[in-house]
Amino acid sequence: MLRHDSRGNASMEFAIIIPVVLLLIFGTLQLVTHLNARNIAQAASAACAENARALGSGPAQGRQSAANVLNAGGSLTETSVSVDSTATQVTCTVRGSVNRIMPIGPKTVEMTAVMPKERVS
Repeated sequence: MLRHDSRGNASMEFAIIIPVVLLLIFGTLQLVTHLNARNIAQAASAACAENARALGSGPAQGRQSAANVLNAGGSLTETSVSVDSTATQVTCTVRGSVNRIMPIGPKTVEMTAVMPKERVS
């Protein structure tokens, strides 16, 4: 008759489950970090377009307002702000790198805001 020996089962179950649990925890943190970086880039591009489109202002004011938002947010690194202004609209694009926890997923974020220029009618 064979005896069923259950010694060591808990250690084996722990060794199997812990990598999955850690992957879920760090994956969730990575997702939250990326979504936060996207929100900051979106807010910066909207602030840039809003200030660059105002009557009497230009791309320099837009870049400055985007820089203020990016400095307050803090989770984007290696940021760049580009402003393209035509006679009727302003386009602001904010790019930045996301600090990654795991080497998966996109490392960069890019958000663009397009607004019409203010005009006197």
